[in-house]
Amino acid sequence: MPILILILLLCQAAAAQHRSDPNEGSLSAVTPRIPEPMVFDLVRPLGAEKGEIEVNTLFELPLHGSDRDLQWAPEIEVAFSDNMAVEFELPMSNASLSEYKFALQQTAGAWAGGKGVHGWQGILRVDRSDRFLNADLLYLNGVEFDSKWSLFTMNGFRRESTGVEQGIAAISNTTLFYRRSKHFVYGLESNLKAGGPSKTSWLLMPQSHFRIVDSVNLQVGAGLETRKQHGSHAVAGWRLIREF
Repeated sequence: MPILILILLLCQAAAAQHRSDPNEGSLSAVTPRIPEPMVFDLVRPLGAEKGEIEVNTLFELPLHGSDRDLQWAPEIEVAFSDNMAVEFELPMSNASLSEYKFALQQTAGAWAGGKGVHGWQGILRVDRSDRFLNADLLYLNGVEFDSKWSLFTMNGFRRESTGVEQGIAAISNTTLFYRRSKHFVYGLESNLKAGGPSKTSWLLMPQSHFRIVDSVNLQVGAGLETRKQHGSHAVAGWRLIREF
């Protein structure tokens, strides 16, 4: 936990530096609206404005192997201030509630003349049955290379507790996006967790994002997941999003 607190303090210091340095952008600068990864999504895109609200649900289904449970997670995201947003999520396994999830996210500022944006995200998970506490702290960074290509990364640490073991794992998400048009975006998302009581896991998820109407977005994908407990298996995922 002290490591997570240290990372949070460093992120806050970076935010303060960008607020005071007009050459590197500020919270009032126009920030790029880079697409969100489908599986490890954001609490609204970085640069969110006060009053933005989103409800969405992620579904994940293993396509083979011993574990065929449907994992799904309805959530609500609210930007309660410019560049600050909160999230409440209810991760489910089939019809059973697994845990409670809370998240807080801040946009620190823009960089590269408004082509890049960065911030931080903190996540708290409470296991519903055993009350085990898990926490993530992540540094977020995105950049637009041009009107088509962009890259978003999320890197940090996770405190894991299983009741028997506790430990710190490194977590990383890297997603490359190609914006075909206003309504179609393709992405290649990679999620890695290294270490911790649940050991190393990895997910590679090619995906497509479809803007059905201005306020409704559908994301779909299929990829490969590797976990120590279940080995490697194909997995399908989709997320339905409604913005207000």
